[in-house]
Amino acid sequence: MVECHQEEIHVRNLKAQGFLIMLAVASGERPILNGEEILEAIECAAFFLAEPLARHLQDLLNSDNCLLMYQASATYGLLELRESSAQFICNMYRDLQEDLKKLPQELIEHVESLVPSAFVAVGSHSTCSVDELPLAATRTVCYLDEDDEEWKVLTALPVEASTTLAGLTALDNRLYVVGGVHGVDKIPVNASFCYDVVTNTWSLLPGPRQPRYNFTLIGIEGCLYAIGGESGRTTMSSVEIYIVPTKEWSFVATLPRPVAGVACTKAMSQILCVCGSQWRLTKSTNTSQTRMCGFW
Repeated sequence: MVECHQEEIHVRNLKAQGFLIMLAVASGERPILNGEEILEAIECAAFFLAEPLARHLQDLLNSDNCLLMYQASATYGLLELRESSAQFICNMYRDLQEDLKKLPQELIEHVESLVPSAFVAVGSHSTCSVDELPLAATRTVCYLDEDDEEWKVLTALPVEASTTLAGLTALDNRLYVVGGVHGVDKIPVNASFCYDVVTNTWSLLPGPRQPRYNFTLIGIEGCLYAIGGESGRTTMSSVEIYIVPTKEWSFVATLPRPVAGVACTKAMSQILCVCGSQWRLTKSTNTSQTRMCGFW
């Protein structure tokens, strides 16, 4: 590019505030933005193709700013933010229906074409042998139909899958069941299963490198994280990451101490674990990788 050899580059129509927000996010800050700052940040993220800033904006989505983000991201061409905003609005359609009417018709129609997210309930089941196939009918996954106000059957678990002390999470409209145990001796199930809602099919995936149970499974940014757990009745501090596109498990930074069944959640592109003390898995500052594989 010619600009690479210029001492100065003049960018028209972009305000300094948006650029400062982009620099703050690039340096690891997580600023909370008001409406005007959101507009400037979206314009800046679109102009510079600033993916970290675009992801940060997705983390800031809430009922107060989702309509603003949806329209602005559609205007400036931030497609991932546009889709995230549209899905957020779809999930809160009843509460936002009146305000949604103020948007252009094509944006309204896109929201109404989406399927809202649903709560899913999975019971505790061990693996199912051939002799126990009559019991397989009870091994169901249910979802909450909020319109009809009742739970309905979504699918049945594969007979090889165990949800007893297994890791369960949802990521990108797919349900993952990882690990678990078989029988009273707590024999680890060294496999993973993925349910695709769109195709209504289960697929078999590799299990973690360290077979484990009673661990916490978190899905974020296209990856699964298996946190702590037990193996051979020994509590572990190891953490593994599964990169969905490559279908490979690898170890990342260990926890400060061994934990099993630890309470975890995700927020602002970070994983938070609470067990006596609060730990946060943060992106490494000395690597160009964008996935969270740095330190606790």
